[in-house]
Amino acid sequence: MDLEIEKIKIIRDNLGIEYNTTPTFFLNKFSQKDSIIYSINTEMAKLEKENSEGNIEECLNHAVLALYYTLDAFTQQGIYPDSLMELLIFDEFQKIWPDGELHYDNLLRKVNPPDYRSIDKDIRSELKDMQEGKYQKSGKQIGSFYKNFQELYGYLKIKYSDNPTCIDKERMLFHVFNVARRLEDYSNSDFLEEEAEYLSKCLYTIMCVFVEMGINPQIYIDSVIERMEEKSLKKKNARKK
Repeated sequence: MDLEIEKIKIIRDNLGIEYNTTPTFFLNKFSQKDSIIYSINTEMAKLEKENSEGNIEECLNHAVLALYYTLDAFTQQGIYPDSLMELLIFDEFQKIWPDGELHYDNLLRKVNPPDYRSIDKDIRSELKDMQEGKYQKSGKQIGSFYKNFQELYGYLKIKYSDNPTCIDKERMLFHVFNVARRLEDYSNSDFLEEEAEYLSKCLYTIMCVFVEMGINPQIYIDSVIERMEEKSLKKKNARKK
C-alpha cells in the first residue's frame, strides 16, 4: 500500500494540496479529522445500504472510495501503512492458541495466549523510523495484502467468498460499526501512535470487507487513483495558463 500512498502524493502535488512528509500528529485535529471521518463513514454507510439491497457493483464502488479516503488520510499524516498492516496481521495470528482456535471469555472478548506480545512498541518503532528517514517502503501493493488476509481468514476459520458477492447483512453492519468505532477513537486520539493504530485498524476492517465480498481491490483502486491523477493533472496545467 506504500506504493498507492506515493501515487496519492502526486495527486495532492498536482492539486497544490499539502500533506506531511513524515508521521505528524494532527494538532488542529478536529478540522482535519472531521473531513476524513465524514468521507469514510459516508461511504461505509452507503456500502451497508447497497449490500442490504444486493447491489454488488455499488458495494464495490463505495468500498473502493472508503479505501481511497483511508489511504489519503495516511498520506495527509505522512504515514506509510504497510509495516503497520503487517503488524496488525501478525497480531491476529499470534492470538491463535496452540489448539488452532481463538479463545473467548464469558463476555465474548478474545483471550490472548500466554505468550502473546503487544505490538505497541513495534508501532512506535516503525513511526520513529519513518520520522528519521530510516523506513524502507515494502513495495507491496494492495493485492498482495488481499492474499495475506485470505490466508489469515483461513487460519481463523472465518467464511469468505472466492467470487464477488454481497455478504450477510449483520456481518456488514458489524464492519461498518467497527470502522465508525475506530474512526471515533482516531478522532479522540491524543498521540501520534494512537492515530496511526486506529487508522490502521480502520484500513484493516475495510480490507476484511473486500475479502468477505470476494473482491481483490487492486485494479479498482488503481483505476480510481489513475482517474484522480488525470483530473489533478488537468487542473495543474489549467493553473499554468
